[in-house]
Amino acid sequence: MTYRGFGFIPEFDSAPGRTNQRAYFPVSISATVREATFSETLSGILDANPSHDIADLEQSFKDLPELEGDDETAEELWTAFISSYGVSAEGFGRKNDEADYLVPFNHAVASAIKIDQRRWSRLYWLLMTDPEHGVAENLHSEFVDALFDMETSNLLEEIVISGIENLEGVELASDATEILSNQTPIEIDPLVPGCAEAFREDLRAWLNVRESESASRWMLGLRDILNFHYMMYVIQTAYTLQEEYKTIKDEQSYEYSFDIIPVPFGLASETASKSREFVDIWKGDGLSRALYDSWGRLAVLNHVVSVAMESKNQIEAKPYTLSGALEAFPDDLQQEVIDRLLDEFPDEQRPDVDSDLGDVAIRFTHSVRRYYENMGKTPSSQTAYSAGENSVRDLGTGAERQFIERRRGVGTILRLDRGSLRLFARLFDARKQRGHIDEFWEYMRGRGIRFDRRSKEEVISQLEAMGLLQKQSDSGEAMYVETL
Repeated sequence: MTYRGFGFIPEFDSAPGRTNQRAYFPVSISATVREATFSETLSGILDANPSHDIADLEQSFKDLPELEGDDETAEELWTAFISSYGVSAEGFGRKNDEADYLVPFNHAVASAIKIDQRRWSRLYWLLMTDPEHGVAENLHSEFVDALFDMETSNLLEEIVISGIENLEGVELASDATEILSNQTPIEIDPLVPGCAEAFREDLRAWLNVRESESASRWMLGLRDILNFHYMMYVIQTAYTLQEEYKTIKDEQSYEYSFDIIPVPFGLASETASKSREFVDIWKGDGLSRALYDSWGRLAVLNHVVSVAMESKNQIEAKPYTLSGALEAFPDDLQQEVIDRLLDEFPDEQRPDVDSDLGDVAIRFTHSVRRYYENMGKTPSSQTAYSAGENSVRDLGTGAERQFIERRRGVGTILRLDRGSLRLFARLFDARKQRGHIDEFWEYMRGRGIRFDRRSKEEVISQLEAMGLLQKQSDSGEAMYVETL
């Protein structure tokens, strides 16, 4: 095997597609604020088709009978609403009467107010899918029930929902049964099943605490849980694909298990020195490169899955990874994948190669990398970057809870602020058997988060300062994470 490109810079008519609706990566992610991702997810879960914008809602709000004839009060209330629930495209609340997105404090918002369609709900269905047992339908039903059981948190929210109900053509479902009885769950196999399992555990835990939270606070927590797990799934997909390709390149056994690879995290209170692992992990061939190169690897995976699902009883019709295809595909199916990869090139550039699937796949991904790197600093050249590191950063960035940031002079780093640490402590406490600190470290590793010794010391200090850590021995060894 030679493991190089094809000796030229490709001139694709369009970038090779990396999404597959049936498995592994079903949504074309892009950089956008959490509220947009959350709202679009909810509208998909509720099978809604929102068609109104914020300006429509403003007019409907001001036309409500209870505000009729009092323009000043209507304007003041709308301004107060946008100040608290409006979000700009940059992710910050607006202090005037304009906003790009609304915080979906109630399912009615997501059902009526349209946003850019990225089909984020397909990532929700992926995380709800167990490859062996299918969609967790009972958990999904409980989740939809909870969305409809949510009470409004204040009078202003009630008035806004009245405005939504008065929008032309809006017919909100009366209860969860109306949604669930007409819905067919979408089964989408995850590439990293551990990510999906962790999401389902956290969703169950969050459902268990909803009685102790106001509706709007519970929805904000749900927003951040969804966005964290979306972020981590994208990271783990890129990271595990990188490791799979290393295995194939080294001509080791083609068996590869897509288990979660915990990545280094720090805390916002820590100094991000270059010697720290949570800083260094992004450098060289680390996470930044893995995310960038994942475009080409996912394009290969897309063709592998398509060929597998279309095969005529030669193999079990199910999603396969590249390493799985190298093990299980007969020669003719491997050649079919090769042909489809080479067909991505323009006719005049189509390589004439006599190589196996592993060789062609690696060379193809190298060509995709060269395609983007050769574009220079044009808007198109940033597609692979925007679809990777930029979108990951937006999923992890929020006004209240931060999972990631970009620091000047340092670059992108994964780190938790106090709010996000408190959220994980609460989720852990809601599902724990005993809650020992060692179990908390294991819980975090199961979510792709690994702390080094110095970060663990800072986590313990932060938990103790927030009153979330109980020490039951003078030595400090018997420490338990507990929340109220």
